[in-house]
Amino acid sequence: MATLTLSAISAVLNLIYGEPMADQIRRDVLLLNLLPVVPDRNDTCYWRAKFTGRSTAGPKAEGHAVTDDDFSSHTRKQLTLAWGEYYAYARVSGLAKAIHALDGGGSLLDEEIIDAIDELAVDLSQDTYGGDVTADPVEIEGLARAVTATGVYAGLDQATEAEWAAAVNTLAATDLSVKYLREKLIRPFKDATGVYPEFVVCPGDLWDAVGELFGSERRYVDQVTTVRGTIEMKKLAGGFRAIEVDSIPFIEDRHCTADTFYVLHSRQLSYRQVPAFVDNLETGVLQNAVKDLVGVTLDEGVIERMLASGEGRLTPTIEALAKTGDRFDVMIKCYLQLRLKSRKFAAKLTLT
Repeated sequence: MATLTLSAISAVLNLIYGEPMADQIRRDVLLLNLLPVVPDRNDTCYWRAKFTGRSTAGPKAEGHAVTDDDFSSHTRKQLTLAWGEYYAYARVSGLAKAIHALDGGGSLLDEEIIDAIDELAVDLSQDTYGGDVTADPVEIEGLARAVTATGVYAGLDQATEAEWAAAVNTLAATDLSVKYLREKLIRPFKDATGVYPEFVVCPGDLWDAVGELFGSERRYVDQVTTVRGTIEMKKLAGGFRAIEVDSIPFIEDRHCTADTFYVLHSRQLSYRQVPAFVDNLETGVLQNAVKDLVGVTLDEGVIERMLASGEGRLTPTIEALAKTGDRFDVMIKCYLQLRLKSRKFAAKLTLT
């Protein structure tokens, strides 16, 4: 076997685990199945929000002479969030590998990497709702902090731009009904945006409670349509399910904020990712590295397809840290943020 550099080992690991890693994370992170995932390369996650400022009057008489008062424009302000940083680690020693092999196990490295990815996925899913961008290390700015009617989000003070506020309401748990879901959740979003929600997410107990409102008449939703296209709920590996309320899918997510419904729209909410740098090796070099590391010869076309499999997905990066004797250390890392383009395109209802 040729001597491989850590960068070559990292490239092989990302090639082998790239697609399974993305699929494995989506088993835990519901919104990664529904929201766009957009690569980014800026120092921070930033975007511009647009606020109404157009004040041009109505129809003009024929031959109207245009004046400066006829021109207006929207106000645009830049928003910014620091990138969330997520890490998980896997270590395999020679002794552990030997014992694992004697017990008839498969690849111990496979198991350790999968366990680390599971850990990372749970962290991402929990922080999608409860994350705090001011934490150390930085986390996703979760929906619990982003979808509010007050305070500062991404550097923008809600007191300055009240029109950008999310519709936020509360309801006594004993009053949960289709009537109040319409009045306190769906209708406020529709009135603020002019469109109906694409979907609503909630924890499992609330999802069960919504189902009980319909009893035997409940209707399950097989498809959810977002900017990603039509998504078949039955094909999602996480066992996510949706109930139809006024033609809107209510989807359960075990990591959703307790006692809370979130109304969301994928045109305004997305994951942004800074892909971690891994040395780009030519296909032929990568082919040889795969052969040296795992003893398998892959066709160049297969390698190219594997490299392209992560497009449009949140894809963490595996980095080989060290190979000391027969011990092997790796890190799985991900740099990302959740960007809400307009707060009014999200709403929430909290049961008390």
